[in-house]
Amino acid sequence: MRYRLIMEPLRSHYFTIGGDEETRPYLRPDEDSPSLRSFLADNVFTGRLRGLLTDYSNSTFIARGRIVKDIRICLCLKWIKNNFPNVPILFVMRHPCAVVHSWISLGWGDREIDSILGQKLLVEDYLNNYVDTISAAKSRTEKVAIVWCIEQLIPLTTMSNNEWLVTTYEDLYRDPTSELHRIMKYIRSRDENIRINARTVVSDTVRTRSPVVTGRSPVETWQMELNEQEVKEILRIVHVFSLDSIYDRSFLPKSENLNRILNGVTSIGS
Repeated sequence: MRYRLIMEPLRSHYFTIGGDEETRPYLRPDEDSPSLRSFLADNVFTGRLRGLLTDYSNSTFIARGRIVKDIRICLCLKWIKNNFPNVPILFVMRHPCAVVHSWISLGWGDREIDSILGQKLLVEDYLNNYVDTISAAKSRTEKVAIVWCIEQLIPLTTMSNNEWLVTTYEDLYRDPTSELHRIMKYIRSRDENIRINARTVVSDTVRTRSPVVTGRSPVETWQMELNEQEVKEILRIVHVFSLDSIYDRSFLPKSENLNRILNGVTSIGS
């Protein structure tokens, strides 16, 4: 596929909202942010932004389009759709236990939750009902689980089904051909007869000890490497945020429930 991959343009190396090094910036859908709009329009979506960090996974020299991957932009998706309605948005969900396991291995978690709680508008708009749970979180496991929940809650609450395409890491791994065809149709790609395997679908930025590299299934590994207390802590947080209708102890998502939420049949927690 002849697409240029642009990695993590919202890293503070390139751009910060309001001059603050927020790792997870939030913007209200109708908020005016000329600086971010200009940065995305003039640098990211045009492909002018280049650098060792943004291009380290790019292997395409002659591209017919661009794919922007950024894990820091979940809380801005509705704002992006409002300001760039023609930009297709693909949202990939992954089991919270797998994400927590991965983040803890990388030493992430504390800074991310501090960034989120430091944003008054985000707390005011969505997190007032969760302040007690967030404040009570002590372990890194709990804190990372909270970040995961917030980054699912805001997009699932603000985005309409026709404004994005949602898939899961688990579906991409288990049925890559079908999911890739669905994604290519959504972005109106001219690529046909996709031949791809799960190892190339999941992130190519994995560590040397990653299950993808060592031959283990990345959708099930957390069940073997997280202890029972850690799993309980994660799933308790997920329950508080009413996202256990999508993910629970099973390593697979509850796809029917997810589709009902995406189609507006039920709301989160129903």
